[in-house]
Amino acid sequence: MPELPEVETIVRGLRRAVVGKTLRNFLVFDKKIDRPKLFTPQKITNVVRHGKYIVCETSRGRCLVHLRMTGELLLGRQTAKHRHERARFVFSGRRHLNFIDRRRFGTMEWLKKKDALPPLGPDPLSSGFTAENFHGILQNSSRGIKSLLLDQKAVAGIGNIYADESLWMAKINPQRKSDKIGLREAKKLRDVIRAVFREAIKYGGF
Repeated sequence: MPELPEVETIVRGLRRAVVGKTLRNFLVFDKKIDRPKLFTPQKITNVVRHGKYIVCETSRGRCLVHLRMTGELLLGRQTAKHRHERARFVFSGRRHLNFIDRRRFGTMEWLKKKDALPPLGPDPLSSGFTAENFHGILQNSSRGIKSLLLDQKAVAGIGNIYADESLWMAKINPQRKSDKIGLREAKKLRDVIRAVFREAIKYGGF
């Protein structure tokens, strides 16, 4: 499942490829995805990351995408429907962005501008993810530290792979109780998480 570095890599690529393009149509091929009432055309104004979510912002709203285990977003000019295609953004100039998802675990939802994004914990790469704030989060839970790191409402963007990597590098037992971790160790783990993410993003994720 893509974690923060992989999603950030995808977001940066999409931002270069689709920002400024005009969305002419949105096609849905899977009944698990709600067919939105979109007013087109809409211009893609930005692509940002919200935890593990990809957020495509438009002049009229935004599309929230979570790839989960097997989701992909493929840009091209293909007109024939892919076997596992679930939805398609159709842009001016015959360009398409296809949502491919073999196991159909991914989600895609259109939001109005006034709609709030899903509530998540602090982003590890944000300025608000300080050692003190992170320590406060740990002190409010008696769960094992790995379990807490996987909780997106506690800290956004961390999954199984990067939780294991960060805890190993910080020399903290994954089963250790979160509220037993002191400020010094919390700062070390926070610094390791940020360093691991930045290194992973530099190489485009795993």
